[in-house]
Amino acid sequence: MLIAELRGIIVTIRAEQLTEIYFQEIMQAKEKKRKTLSQVLIDGDIGLDYSDFGRDYKARGLKIDKDSQLIITGFDNDDYYGEGYSFYRSKVKTINVSDHSYAEFGWRDELFLITFEYEFGLFKQYQINSNMDLFKSNQLNIVTSTILAKPIIKIASLMSYEGQKLKSKDDFRFEKRSLYSLIVKPKKSLFFNKMTYKNSLDVSLEMFSK
Repeated sequence: MLIAELRGIIVTIRAEQLTEIYFQEIMQAKEKKRKTLSQVLIDGDIGLDYSDFGRDYKARGLKIDKDSQLIITGFDNDDYYGEGYSFYRSKVKTINVSDHSYAEFGWRDELFLITFEYEFGLFKQYQINSNMDLFKSNQLNIVTSTILAKPIIKIASLMSYEGQKLKSKDDFRFEKRSLYSLIVKPKKSLFFNKMTYKNSLDVSLEMFSK
């Protein structure tokens, strides 16, 4: 039996159209409490926090960058709590991509609140019904998506082996790091013909308290 682990920066992306009422409440809370956008959303100063604003888009995945990695461990039996041997490591960005999409939500001239919740650690564990001798790294595939925000973020959400989707165990062992928040007006890119989320009215990044 093999266990595949995806590790690195975990991103939860949430987006929702921001009504005039919530926009004004957020701006007033920022001014009154002298806080950034992210601080207001983390502290729930308007009665809602950042996790409540995900009606129009929500996705969770492993950020694909130079630090995200895949680790595969082999076990002599089906008890993965026993002694295992990590025999294969690679960067997630080198894994074959079976399907890729772009985040698309919203429309022009309307305000949207987008938040990126960053965590670090183990994103997913997958069981592969194979062994170290028969394992073929070129049979691994991931499903990815990109949001054309600022910065542009690409994430991996699913993994398959030999054409079969791998069932993941519950995600665990990760640490909350930061919240990046934007109030934007979406618009179509003339070059990509995709919705972009870079026209920001307000941007802030805050670390979570430990």
